[in-house]
Amino acid sequence: MIRYDLPETAIGRVHLQSLLDKIEPTFDVTSWEAQYCLEKGIPLLCDEARRNKLIQRPDFPNKALFMIKGAAAQGTTGYMAMEYADGVLLFSNSANGNENIKAFRQYMTDHYFNPQFHCFYLHGYAGTRLPDPKLESKVDLFKTFYPKSNPNGHLSMPQVPAELLCDRSVLREMVRYSTSDSNMKPTFTEFCTIGKDMNISSANADIAYWYFIKEEGFPPVEYMHIAKSKEGLGHARRLIEEMSNCNEIKTANEIRNRNMEEARKILAERYPSIRGVADRQKKSQSPSKPKLKP
Repeated sequence: MIRYDLPETAIGRVHLQSLLDKIEPTFDVTSWEAQYCLEKGIPLLCDEARRNKLIQRPDFPNKALFMIKGAAAQGTTGYMAMEYADGVLLFSNSANGNENIKAFRQYMTDHYFNPQFHCFYLHGYAGTRLPDPKLESKVDLFKTFYPKSNPNGHLSMPQVPAELLCDRSVLREMVRYSTSDSNMKPTFTEFCTIGKDMNISSANADIAYWYFIKEEGFPPVEYMHIAKSKEGLGHARRLIEEMSNCNEIKTANEIRNRNMEEARKILAERYPSIRGVADRQKKSQSPSKPKLKP
């Protein structure tokens, strides 16, 4: 339900239609807001039914307000929270908040292959209010900590300062709207999901490419979208052509196994300290347990 406040000079249907194409509605009431208003005896499309007034009512249901992907999806006033490994990051539902969320995603993209990366379990929350007004000082701070991308994120990773994080008790006023459970082992698909529309460094694009080949034995089609070097694209085309010209399953498996082994060696040589590769090397270099004598 939408309300327009039209000028008194609006005459006739044609004039009315031309006006509606040029002006924004005064405000709108969604179906779930309308249901609440009817239950509480609030006249629809009146000032009391405005969203910024409804969310201030103590009995207004958070779950109804953020039932579809949180505050950002609804375009309403409120807060978003990201449950991080060491605490909770707070963002406002605003242009500034979106910029800070983008900075957080860039942070994850840059350091996805770093051994210190531990964003394995991320839960998104949204709510209309914070349990303590003092927490406002913790909102939208991430961009000040991470203002630009780091092309060497796979080598060095700054830890999120404690002053940016809140205690998890802040989540009691919010509703979970998303869950992202990452694997302990990095994957090409997950990296591309996290890094969508983000700046991807040449090193990370290269690492992701060889990770996929290490697991599958052939290059990922999606690599064309994140590739940074002509050398990588040429290699991908050669492998795809070689696989497409193979007519026997046995030969195809031999090519896949060869590609997987090549990818393992390249990752170990070029990026010995990245997540997954470093752990594998430590495990292989660890001394074997002595056998017990009978």
